[in-house]
Amino acid sequence: MTRLSNALAFVAILVACIAGAFTLSWWLACAAAAVLVLVSLTAHKPTYARYASHGQLGAQSMLLLGSTLNAATAAGAGFLLGRAAAALWGAA
Repeated sequence: MTRLSNALAFVAILVACIAGAFTLSWWLACAAAAVLVLVSLTAHKPTYARYASHGQLGAQSMLLLGSTLNAATAAGAGFLLGRAAAALWGAA
């Protein structure tokens, strides 16, 4: 399951990058971020254990916040780097 999760995360970032490179809709980057959040939440046990001292609600909130911010940053950076690559190639 770990290899499949890693491959899915890679494909999600690749989709965001391709969407930026071919000047497709930014909604594809949002979809990639959502997929990255889901992949991150499925592999949450070590992270959840780190925040368990904050209580059940605190640990879940920190996990969701961290996963969302991480996914939004990765998908957004992939989209923007795709746009930058397209600009360097003269496609944009």
